[in-house]
Amino acid sequence: MRLIYSLRERLNNDPKYVASVQTRTLDNRKLPGGLKGVYGLFGSDQWWNSIAEGTAPVTRLKGIITSTYSEGMHNDGRGFEMQMSDGSSYKYSCVSNHKGDRKKYVVGKSIEVAYVTEPLKNPVPVSDGSFQTQTNTILEISIED
Repeated sequence: MRLIYSLRERLNNDPKYVASVQTRTLDNRKLPGGLKGVYGLFGSDQWWNSIAEGTAPVTRLKGIITSTYSEGMHNDGRGFEMQMSDGSSYKYSCVSNHKGDRKKYVVGKSIEVAYVTEPLKNPVPVSDGSFQTQTNTILEISIED
């Protein structure tokens, strides 16, 4: 397995992104979304420690890439679907720290995804009429060489 996406690397290369998420967490207006910050401010040492210590819930998925597809309003992005051994599936965008690694998303390859789940400050309406009350942030993605 080869690590092709690391949130830690992305945040080290994009401090403006960290600042924007932290600003949204600290914003007291009743806007939809925004992290509650219960595990610390996004990207902070406290936040990473909460992940390392298991205080923040991390989910680790292992499976096989079963499809790749175009996504986005203009089909300019790529997504993948994976299937786990229990028959369940998971979909996400093909992300990587280095653009060339996006070609690693190949049907039949093993994949591992880790994400942390965090509560949102304010619910976000979803198209089916329900409300999203938490969000998953991808921590790492590894794909079979």
